[in-house]
Amino acid sequence: MGFIDVALRTIENQGLAGFLGRVYRTVVRHDAVPRRVASFNGIRARRASVLESRDEFPDEERHSISQIDKYVDEGDRVVVIGGGWGLCAVAIARGVGENGRVTVFEGSEKFAERCRDTLRLNSMENRVEIRHATVCETGKLWGNSGSAEVVDAESLPDCDLLQIDCDGAELEILKRMSIRPRTAIVEIHGMFDVSEDDVDSVMISYGYEITEKRTFDSRFGGHVKTYTLTENHPELDRTTG
Repeated sequence: MGFIDVALRTIENQGLAGFLGRVYRTVVRHDAVPRRVASFNGIRARRASVLESRDEFPDEERHSISQIDKYVDEGDRVVVIGGGWGLCAVAIARGVGENGRVTVFEGSEKFAERCRDTLRLNSMENRVEIRHATVCETGKLWGNSGSAEVVDAESLPDCDLLQIDCDGAELEILKRMSIRPRTAIVEIHGMFDVSEDDVDSVMISYGYEITEKRTFDSRFGGHVKTYTLTENHPELDRTTG
């Protein structure tokens, strides 16, 4: 879906104020404007713009972090596709502890660095490997890819938990991946023409059940869903053994 389509739908459903708010979140939060360190859902990040007076943003990424806190176990191997500002990466790193391992794939050059910065601010850089890489060629990339490597979904490393937030590429990645983690936390973007039903269908065909769902954009079909391998599924022994 192009910018004009998103703009028209936003104005239709949320009015001009809603549209301007969306522009603010996109431009001020993502582009090169002065920013400072603040607390986002208990995680320090250099994300607050100089135009914002608040130091606390307690609800940021709550739809994903609440599921991360519930499903990540100490010692887990976790793969993250779409590092963004690094808030979820920090939450996951805290959950896996010193014996866990987290690998983040981030295709945007500037967001790969922002993710690293957030990890440093929270003293979690030693638990997380940031790979400046794109997984699948579909989806919205926030910024230039620069020297990003290209990783096939089929070659993603084995893991206990997979977390995906890649703005429209999630369905293609899930279709093509060969790994079967114990749990997958997937951000589904209806605003980028990804069907929730299609994602459900793929995951159910792999032997997963839907264990949780949180909605962050009801108008445009934005959801975070957790999928868990069904009990006694043969892949469960392989990924946790």
